[in-house]
Amino acid sequence: MDSGWHKPLDEESIENQRHLLHGVIHCNGYGHLLCVNGIEGGSKVLSGREIMDLWDRVCTNLRVR
Repeated sequence: MDSGWHKPLDEESIENQRHLLHGVIHCNGYGHLLCVNGIEGGSKVLSGREIMDLWDRVCTNLRVR
């Protein structure tokens, strides 16, 4: 799967319900949350609010804007 890191994401990647969130952190320090799959999106454990809190903590710890 190492070869997959060099390929751009396609629509199928974003719509994959197996992941809780899809986010991108650019080398210039900006982060974008592309998709959240909470309980409404198929998660069995975490709500959208809890996933947003996780994303916020990741960005704070990495000093992402």
